[in-house]
Amino acid sequence: MSEVDQAELKQVVKDAIKEVVAENRETLKDLLVEVLEDLALLQRMEEGRETELVDRDKVMDLLEPKR
Repeated sequence: MSEVDQAELKQVVKDAIKEVVAENRETLKDLLVEVLEDLALLQRMEEGRETELVDRDKVMDLLEPKR
């Protein structure tokens, strides 16, 4: 492939990506938010593996509404 062909192909790909982003902005935003939430959850899970275990009853007491 010649340099001209590569440059043209690169520009076509860039234009196609711009078009997809412009036409699907909300969908891409939702996808990005979901990915970031999943990454945050994964990070918290990894942190949890390094902490002390807590009794189930203590957790349930914290989750029950205060009266």
